[in-house]
Amino acid sequence: MLFASVLFFAGVATKFRTTTARLATVSVGAALFVATTSWIATFPVTVGV
Repeated sequence: MLFASVLFFAGVATKFRTTTARLATVSVGAALFVATTSWIATFPVTVGV
């Protein structure tokens, strides 16, 4: 769900006319991507043999 939000922000950013609005929207998406990736990286991993 969080990665889908990143794609949403990236898609919406193409609809804005001003560069400032595009940059702000892409920045929110990028921050959400980094936060989500960091959160998923902390999940425990078990390897079954």
